[in-house]
Amino acid sequence: NIINASKPFFEVDVQMIPPYVSLSPSLDEIQQCINKSAQAVLSCYKKIVDWGYLSLPKEKRASHTFFNRITKDIELVKVALLLTGCIQGIRNTVAEYLDSFKQYDWLWKADKDAAYKEFFKTNPSLEAYEAKLAHFGSIEHNIGKVSSIHIIGALSLNTKHLKTHLREDCHKWTLKYSENLHSRAKQELESITEYTRVTMGKLSRKVEDLDSLGFMMQVLKEVREKECSIDMDIDPIMDMYRMLECHLPSGFMEKEE
Repeated sequence: NIINASKPFFEVDVQMIPPYVSLSPSLDEIQQCINKSAQAVLSCYKKIVDWGYLSLPKEKRASHTFFNRITKDIELVKVALLLTGCIQGIRNTVAEYLDSFKQYDWLWKADKDAAYKEFFKTNPSLEAYEAKLAHFGSIEHNIGKVSSIHIIGALSLNTKHLKTHLREDCHKWTLKYSENLHSRAKQELESITEYTRVTMGKLSRKVEDLDSLGFMMQVLKEVREKECSIDMDIDPIMDMYRMLECHLPSGFMEKEE
């Protein structure tokens, strides 16, 4: 039966209906459905004549139905009362389960732009970015570990849609903190790429006279001086791209990068 069912009787979606996590259908709607079903089943017996009174005239049989017998059976009355109140007994357990998702409510309640502005004001290092992106990755991992089906009494709570929604919100936070870092890495990469292109253009010029030789010597001098710091310029860029590749999905960055 529904009260002591070994398997859940109702499948219910756990959904994000901002600003709360709630059930669809709600517990009140489920209880109303159970009550109406119980009433409908019991009402059927009002039209079934108790076989002990079949010999009576038709007009007298109407007052002797199975409904009268059922309503006098104390065990059946107890079951009917338990059935119509079966959802009340699990309300607190369901509420506690839904409250467990409050740890993620900042994903949709907090302002991403405002949070990033406060973070950016601290002049964050690459390590600070790494810590933030790793935190979002950890949150997304924990969301993935939430069971897709959770049984409470007669209810089977399906969290698949909620988990998808939470992961999408977490991904938006990751992108918010990655966009500016990506823009910075790309800008610095393009700066080095442009320097390399211009320098290679200068080195490809023909040496035809003393002026062109002097020009070439000056370019080579600049290259030697730049060589000392080029690794210091490239390493941070490589670190940024490694970080972005680690925390962002494939396809986020252009192939040229």
